[in-house]
Amino acid sequence: MIRRMAVLAALLLMLGAARAETMEALSMQAQTPWRETIEAYGRTLVFDVSAQLPQVEQMGVYTVSAVGLEERRPAPQLEAAPKRRGIALRRKETEVYPVGALPQDYAAFGNPYTAAQALLDAQAHLEPVLAQAEGTRVQAETVSGFSPLYLYDKNAGAWLETAAPGDVGEYHMDYALLFEEAPLVSVWPFYRDWEACRAEGADNDYPPCWSVFASMRSPEAYTVVASLPCWEETLRENVDFAPLDRAFDVLRALAREGYLRRVHEMRLVYGTFLAGTGEETHCLLKPVWAVRAEAYKSPEMQASDDYGEHWEMEETILIDAQTGELVERLRVDWPQKAVEAGGAP
Repeated sequence: MIRRMAVLAALLLMLGAARAETMEALSMQAQTPWRETIEAYGRTLVFDVSAQLPQVEQMGVYTVSAVGLEERRPAPQLEAAPKRRGIALRRKETEVYPVGALPQDYAAFGNPYTAAQALLDAQAHLEPVLAQAEGTRVQAETVSGFSPLYLYDKNAGAWLETAAPGDVGEYHMDYALLFEEAPLVSVWPFYRDWEACRAEGADNDYPPCWSVFASMRSPEAYTVVASLPCWEETLRENVDFAPLDRAFDVLRALAREGYLRRVHEMRLVYGTFLAGTGEETHCLLKPVWAVRAEAYKSPEMQASDDYGEHWEMEETILIDAQTGELVERLRVDWPQKAVEAGGAP
């Protein structure tokens, strides 16, 4: 009887491990955070982690190509004022606005060119590459007004005129990238064994860097650079997910092994991978948990205090959302083989 119950328990455990989840089921699981205190290597680690899911009904697996844009028109060089005793060169504090709360008349540090117009002009410059980037959406999130250099009277504690007469502020726009309406990342995974990575040549696998940057000073002086994925082929339209607890198990193990110290954010996103070799290399997007965390390459490493500042190592830990396994390589098997075999790319 005891033997039969043990076999049944083992069978149920195997079935649970093989369980696949829908996005709806995963959303329900995400309502329960991972809360735990772990003692490891003389450290007390406290975790309170809530998984964030995109507002989509499903996620797939895709191959993509890269499309890009680069436009640079530098501003005219202005002649700086001569140095004076007791006068320092300083910038005023950067002014940051969420796009949804941006005042229509806001202008950065004497610039007659408003932030609202700069945002529209940046979008117009991006339109050609956005039209090519099928499946990708770029969403402006914040606009920052950057100060020019000002003369600052250190004795009087007073701001004076700009260091270069007539100089004005400029705008930087921060964007979120989404593929099929889910967030998109392009990062190296967190490697624990660098020697193995080097031996395999995995340290030479570089993912495309998906990004958008816009700096606007005037309609005639700006920089707009973009690198975006463009849909090529759908390998899986709707994947199944591993239970969320399996991802939490990975984080728990990394903490107990002394690598993980703190989790800042955990999001379900599209991760960027390489598939194939040589000229047959393809770029692959698949669902992963992207965990922004304080993590170190060895249990002995720790945060340091240098020059009066506290330095912590920030890494992105990737966990395969389909299998619940830690991702430590960017290169995966060519997905078509996995699809033909009935497996998950």
